[in-house]
Amino acid sequence: MAYGPPGTSNDPTNVMGRRIGAWIIDFIPALVIVVIFSRHTATTYTNVPGDFCDTFRTTHNGYTCFNFGDSAYTSKSFQSGGILLQLLYYFLVAGLLQGATGATFGKHIFGLRVVDQNGQICGIGKAMLRTLVGVFELGFCFLIGFFVAVFSHPHRRLGDMAAGT
Repeated sequence: MAYGPPGTSNDPTNVMGRRIGAWIIDFIPALVIVVIFSRHTATTYTNVPGDFCDTFRTTHNGYTCFNFGDSAYTSKSFQSGGILLQLLYYFLVAGLLQGATGATFGKHIFGLRVVDQNGQICGIGKAMLRTLVGVFELGFCFLIGFFVAVFSHPHRRLGDMAAGT
């Protein structure tokens, strides 16, 4: 679970806003990885109708398509090494870095740390288990982990419960 420094709240685990901010900061490098790896397979179409991507997806399985104005951008990024590099990044930051220091880059910035039930830095094993469950939660757009963390006490997501953090 993520703890913040003592503040005005009686519950030091009630830091969902800072947890979301930390997640966004940690997500930015993963997004950069996708952009870099999708550029070599990206195609730009200009002067396209607003429903271009709907039509494109029906005939091109496995492509990502984004409409922006009268232009559309397509890529086969998820079939390249981009997704593998994202997972590697995620396990390095959320597993190794967080396990060794108690925080990811974003958590460091927001003054949060992940601790075990004794209040000590969680360690690499627990951080890896927490991260592995996080991959499952990612598959559901973090909705499961988010709602469990919001409504449970002491604000633990499924990864925290599995790892004992």
